[in-house]
Amino acid sequence: MKSKGIAVILLLCMLLSACGSSQQTGESTDTDSAEESVSASVTSATDEVEEIVWKDIPDVDEALQEYLPENGSYKEILWDMAGDTVYRFVRLLAEEGWTEGYCLQKLVNPYEKWECQAVGLTDWIEGVQCYVEEASLTKDGNLQLLLSDTERENFYWAEWTEEGPYTVLPTKIEGSLLNADFLSSNGKKWYIDSDRCSYLYLNSEFQFYDADFTSKTYGSQDMRGMFYQVTQTNDGTYVCGNDMGYRFTIWDAETGATVFSAKEAGAMESEGRVIFASSEEVYLCNTSSLLRFSLKDGSREILQGFENEGYLLSYVYAGTIRDDGTVVLLAKSNAETMLLEIPEKPEMNLKQELEFAISYTPSPFLRELVADFNRQNTEYNVTLRFPEADEDWNDFRSRITAEIGSGGGPDIIDDNMLDIGEAVRKGYLKDMTDACVQEKDRIWEAAWATGEVNGKNYMIPYSCRLWTLVSSEELVGRQETWNLTQLEQCLNDSGCSAALGGINTGELEPEAVFYYLGIFSKSDCGLIDWENGISHLNDQNAVKLMEFVKQHMDTGEMEEQGERIAEGEIPVVLTDIYDISTLQLVAALFHDKEIYIGFPVEQGEKGSFLSCDGVMVNQASQKEAGINEFVSYLLSPKTQQKIAAKACEGMAGIGLAVDKEALELFCEYALEGRYVDDYVTLVNTYNGFEYESMVLIRESVEKFRNAFESAGPMPDTQMLYSIIAEEAPAYFSGSRTAGEVCDVIHNRVQLYLNELQ
Repeated sequence: MKSKGIAVILLLCMLLSACGSSQQTGESTDTDSAEESVSASVTSATDEVEEIVWKDIPDVDEALQEYLPENGSYKEILWDMAGDTVYRFVRLLAEEGWTEGYCLQKLVNPYEKWECQAVGLTDWIEGVQCYVEEASLTKDGNLQLLLSDTERENFYWAEWTEEGPYTVLPTKIEGSLLNADFLSSNGKKWYIDSDRCSYLYLNSEFQFYDADFTSKTYGSQDMRGMFYQVTQTNDGTYVCGNDMGYRFTIWDAETGATVFSAKEAGAMESEGRVIFASSEEVYLCNTSSLLRFSLKDGSREILQGFENEGYLLSYVYAGTIRDDGTVVLLAKSNAETMLLEIPEKPEMNLKQELEFAISYTPSPFLRELVADFNRQNTEYNVTLRFPEADEDWNDFRSRITAEIGSGGGPDIIDDNMLDIGEAVRKGYLKDMTDACVQEKDRIWEAAWATGEVNGKNYMIPYSCRLWTLVSSEELVGRQETWNLTQLEQCLNDSGCSAALGGINTGELEPEAVFYYLGIFSKSDCGLIDWENGISHLNDQNAVKLMEFVKQHMDTGEMEEQGERIAEGEIPVVLTDIYDISTLQLVAALFHDKEIYIGFPVEQGEKGSFLSCDGVMVNQASQKEAGINEFVSYLLSPKTQQKIAAKACEGMAGIGLAVDKEALELFCEYALEGRYVDDYVTLVNTYNGFEYESMVLIRESVEKFRNAFESAGPMPDTQMLYSIIAEEAPAYFSGSRTAGEVCDVIHNRVQLYLNELQ
C-alpha cells in the first residue's frame, strides 16, 4: 500500500547485509515452507553454574601492523575457528585503497600470540595478479580460496594449508558458468569444499552448481527459506538457516532435504552461527542466547542468555565444543572481538510445552513476544502452530476444530480460529473470567467485551484495532456521531458521486458499502431489530439504502483513490487504525481536519468499535497454570507497553495495546514524533497520493484518543455480510430490482436471527 522513501531502503539494506564479506545471506521467497517439523520437547537449565569466562586475547590489529603497506589499511574477509584455533583473513590495502596482498592471522590456544603470514598478489601464480573472490575455512584449518585475475576472466582454486599458501598450486577452473556476472549475483553463499575441490552456490532460486561449473543441479522442494551458514562435518555438508515458517532448519547441501527443523519460536539470525557437536547434536548461538538441539528427538535446551550476563553481542563469528563440553565462542561486542567460554550445565529440568494455534503466519513481533516469554519462564515453553504457506486456511481451521472436538488439540487458540459463540455452546472453551480478574481493571472495557459470552470471558484480548468512518469537518462539522439519514443527507449535499472509500480495506464493492452503512454497527437504524430478533430488510428503508448505494457507487480507479480522497471526491473513509502510520495517512488525506465520526448509529450509541486479537483456551487442556502465566504475560504492563511502542514504529507490530496506560504511551510517542527521522524525509504514497511523514499535531492525536476511548466492542455481524455479499450483486449488476434483492436478503437474515433466539 505504501512505498517508503530512501530511509526505508537504507534500513532494509542494513538488515539484509551481513557483517563481513564472507557472511552473506540467501533471499527468502514466497514459496512453500519445509515439511512439518519434528515435534519437540523443551528443556532449560535452572541450576546455578559458573559464569561465562571472557578470555583476553592479544590485539589482532597490533599484530598486523608490520604487514600493512605504508600508510595503508586492511579489510576483513573472514573470522572463523577450526577446533579452538582462531583465524582472521584480511585484505591489505595501499594508501590509495588498492589491494596489495592478503594476510592470514592465527591464534592458537592458550591465545597468547598471533601468528601472521602474508602473500602478495603475484605470489600465487608467477606473472599473474590474483585477487580473492571467496574464502572459507575447513574444519581442519585449511583456507579454501577462489581467485580471479585482474580482468576477472580466469578463475583458480587455491588452498592455504598449515604449511603455507604455496603448498598446493592453484588450479584453473574451466567451467563455462563461472564468470564475473555469476560471482556478482545477489543472494549468494559460497562454501568451498577441499575434499572434492568443489563449490556450493545458493542463490534465490536455491541452485547448486558442481565443481566444474558446466552443469547444475537443483535443491529439493524442501529447501526454502533464509540461508545463513554452510558447514562441513565428517558426515557431510549442511546449510543452516530458517525455513519459510521462521523455524531454525538444517538442510543437506547435497540433496536439499531437510535434516532438522525446530518447531520452537527460537530461530537463527544472520549474525549467529551453528556448531555441530556430533551427528546428533548441534548448538545454535545467536546474539541473544546459546541453545542446544538434539537432531535425534528434536529437544531444545537453553544454555545461556547473554544479555542477562551483561554481554551485548553484535555478532557471533564461530565456535567450537571442547571435550569437556565447554562451548567456546568467537564473538563481537560493539567494536571489540572476544572469546567466550561457557561451561556445560550439568542438570536440566523439563519444561512443559504449550501449543498456541493461530490462523495466520505470525508477525516477527509476535514471535518476539513468544520467545521473550519462553526465555523468562522456567516451567513452560509456548510453541506456535499455524498454516503452512500452501495450506488452505479453512482446511487448517477444520483440522484444529476436529482435534478440539475430539478432546485433544492445542492448548491455546487465537480468536479467529473458532466462532466463539458456537465454541462456547459446544463446550470447547474454558471460562477465563476468574483467571484474569486482576487484569480486568487495566483493560479497556470495549476490548474486554469482545471476548464475552453470556457475561463470561472466553477470549482474552491482547491487542486491538479501531474501526471507524473518518470524514472532514468541512463536510460534517464538529458533530461526533451521525445516523443513517444524516449520512445520506451529507453525501447528497456534497455532490460527490462516491459514498465511501477504504484504508487498509482494499476496494470496497457496493454490497460492502450497504453492509457498513446499514448493518455493521448493529444499531437500531430501522433495518434489524436486534433485541427482538426481527429483520426489516424487506421494507422501504432497506430498498432506499440499496438505491442510495448504487447512486453513490465508486467508479473511479483504485490506484487514484488516495488522491480522490484528498481532493474531496470521496468524502468518507472506512479504516481500521492499528499503528501510527495509519494515523499519519488519515491526517494527511484530510489535511489535519479529520473527524472520527464513526458508523451510522442512533443517538447515544457508539459509532466506533474495537476489534481485538486474543487467545481462547481449550477446555481439554490440563496445563492451566502455564496458560494463565502466558495470558498474564500478554496482558502485563511491560508487554502492553512493548505493543504500544511497536505500533509507534509504524511497521511489523500486532496492533494497538488494550491496556489503558499503554494508550497514553502511544499518544505520548505520537506527539513526540519518535517515529519520524530528523534527518531524512520519508515520502509515502497511498493510491496516487503522496505525503511526507510528519509529527502529528496535538489535535489529531486527541481526536484519535477520543474516538478510541468512546469505542464499543466489535459487532458480531459478519455472518450477515456473507449473506449480503452473495445476494446484493444481483441488484448492482442490474439483473434484479432493489426490492427483489432485499426480500431475498430479508428471508435469509430472518432465518439466521431465528437460530440465535
